[in-house]
Amino acid sequence: MYFITKHLIVIVLSGICFSCVTNKSIYGIYVSSDVNYFNISIQENNIFYYTSKQGLISPISEGKWIKNNDTLVLNSFQKYKTDYIELVKQKVVNSASNIKIIDYQGSPIINNPVFLNNDFENKFETNTDGWVDCKEKIKTVHVVTLNGYYKVELNSINFYEIIIKVVPENMNHTYFENKKFILDRNKLLEIKEDRIYKKE
Repeated sequence: MYFITKHLIVIVLSGICFSCVTNKSIYGIYVSSDVNYFNISIQENNIFYYTSKQGLISPISEGKWIKNNDTLVLNSFQKYKTDYIELVKQKVVNSASNIKIIDYQGSPIINNPVFLNNDFENKFETNTDGWVDCKEKIKTVHVVTLNGYYKVELNSINFYEIIIKVVPENMNHTYFENKKFILDRNKLLEIKEDRIYKKE
């Protein structure tokens, strides 16, 4: 009994140590440099930092990494996500529709064009508090920004009080969502991209 227990402890500890060594071996800075420059720093606290130089822009990112066998998976923090729209509040009301447009910080967007129910002949604009007041039942809302149209589809045609958050594209941010890299000794091979990062 003592012999079996002793060997089980040795096996478990060996597995833990092997895992530690494996994780420690991937910590560091990986660089890919051709026409453009890309840098991924893998930290011990499961945080990664990404910087790059791509022509005239220098996108960055930061988030969490996990290791799954020989694959490294990166997920950026939410603040790096751009070019999307979010329905923050949706409430059916008795009469008249109220629509508020806010930015990523929650501040009202003033004088922002809005079109309702795919009717692009009648333009509404947000007031100084970010609100659009109208007497229409609404099913769809198109919010216009410098990047184009963002569309919100509601559950049914009704009078609504809604708040829409618009986060336009930010060329200085990169957002990774389950971005996968193959670990190959001192290299990261970016899946779906012909790019190799070498460990410094």
